Amino acid sequence: MWDVNDENENNLEKRDKFIDDIFEIAFGDTMLKAELLEEHNYQEVTNKIMEYSDNALKWEEQEDMLERFIKTLNLEEEEDYFLNERLQRFIKEQN
Repeated sequence: MWDVNDENENNLEKRDKFIDDIFEIAFGDTMLKAELLEEHNYQEVTNKIMEYSDNALKWEEQEDMLERFIKTLNLEEEEDYFLNERLQRFIKEQN
């Protein structure tokens, strides 16, 4: 693991590997990744990772909403025809 306070050569290699890994998480193993690494464009990488984080949060919120909706259903008595209508109404009530 990279230690920010350790300046020996082995640690610098670990730092470079860490940075490379972060760029790859953000952009995959692409020419864009190589260009951004060359330019030391950390802001673009930060923006992309924040976008991933924001999308993950939205997904988690949707999962929570869907779980709450499912708990409101009595599936033994509910007709499939009405599920979409009830889901749409539930979503509106949540917002």
